[in-house]
Amino acid sequence: MIVHKFGGATTRSARGLETLAELVCAAHLQETKRLSRRSNASESPGLIVVISAIGHTTRYLQRAAEHSSIGNLASAEEYLERVTIQHAQLLSSLKFPEAIHAEITTKFRKVYQDVRALIEGIHITRELSLRARDQVIGNGERFALALIGALLRRRGIAIAEVNAREVMITNEEFGRAKPVMSETTECLSQQVLPRLLEGELVLIEGFVGGTRDGVATTMGSESSDLTATVIAAALGAKEIVIWKNVAGIFDADPELIPEARLIRRLSLAESEEIGRRGARVLFQTAAEPLANLEREPILRIASPSIAIRSKTGNFKSTTISREAMPHTPHPKPLALTLDPHLSALRLRPRANEHAIEGESPRRNRRLREKFSQLRARTLYTQTTPEDVFAVLRREWRSDLVESLSSAFEISEESPVASLALIVRSSEADVRQSFAELRSEMIRSLRQFAPIACFTSGKSIIALLDDTSGEAALKKLYRDLMSR
Repeated sequence: MIVHKFGGATTRSARGLETLAELVCAAHLQETKRLSRRSNASESPGLIVVISAIGHTTRYLQRAAEHSSIGNLASAEEYLERVTIQHAQLLSSLKFPEAIHAEITTKFRKVYQDVRALIEGIHITRELSLRARDQVIGNGERFALALIGALLRRRGIAIAEVNAREVMITNEEFGRAKPVMSETTECLSQQVLPRLLEGELVLIEGFVGGTRDGVATTMGSESSDLTATVIAAALGAKEIVIWKNVAGIFDADPELIPEARLIRRLSLAESEEIGRRGARVLFQTAAEPLANLEREPILRIASPSIAIRSKTGNFKSTTISREAMPHTPHPKPLALTLDPHLSALRLRPRANEHAIEGESPRRNRRLREKFSQLRARTLYTQTTPEDVFAVLRREWRSDLVESLSSAFEISEESPVASLALIVRSSEADVRQSFAELRSEMIRSLRQFAPIACFTSGKSIIALLDDTSGEAALKKLYRDLMSR
């Protein structure tokens, strides 16, 4: 079995969609031939394609929900209209027969009506909970499913469209839900595996899931990658290909650093570290489902446009495996990541609360619980007996402030950027060598006056004023990565 996942940036044009269809058809033909001569009964057959919402769909749906919550229904409807126009234009450019065009248009209209009902409800209540937000933004994949399903059927492939809300079972942490592997595996085995055995290609939405009670959830921005690896782990896939608009994982963002170099091989731990530090090319927890499998699948990140031009199939990509990388006698820089536009908060316990750290051993249980909640949701915290300085992603800010405001007085600082140097190293003498790299990093960034510089895991992280992030990244790349 092979799992292919296509990112929304790869399908925002008719050419991108046709490239998807060509790659999927070739993979499906290969898997069909393999199924016909399958001798190993323990090996699962077939092809599963995980799709993301096209282009800026999710962003527009989120803005529609936000504008509804502040009473601006007309603006919300404009964002929803942008989504429908974008998909209608793509549909027209693909030149389907009239009957198929009408069928897809009807599906689009149904999604539009469902979303409009949701934003009208938000407009009435003037409340945008994380649960309500998930109900809205998870519909982007439904538009993509209707379009891509029809495109593949036009090429003669038997398609089984599977509703991710029914098979990707998650907890109830709306906005960043986590898959429940045991229940997800059972659902996938019951609803997906039989379709594969019948020779059908399974098409399923990424990013979204559902609770045990059937309430729609989302798993975080770019989490379609996680959908693919969860499915692969649950059903025993031999290979996962994550198709992006870049050729793989680079040692820095190639849009900001044109001379950035492709990393051809990474360990699972290294890919997780790069994702955790803000690289958008792979969802930060995508590798987790593969970590403890008895039979490890191949995980590749590749570009459709590069693959389609390749005549040999040996195109540039990044391969990620559990296998440790070659021994490195001394830690060396592996990659730089920039995580910009982060919220910075300063929290001071209210007068009726005890101190946060150190001096008061009689901290009450309520404050301890709130502080644990804060640590779990932030990227970085620095505490003193008087206050806490916390850095977190913007999408978490409002929810966290609401939950902590009863215990803390909260003020917002200027936005910050996190610049991380990910280090490839063995376990030997790490502390000393990391200290040397940290000193080099501080010297390189001196002109940007970092707020803090510290080691976390296999990364050295500098926090800077948000306006300095890109310039600092470019200088640090020249100083540490280009040598």
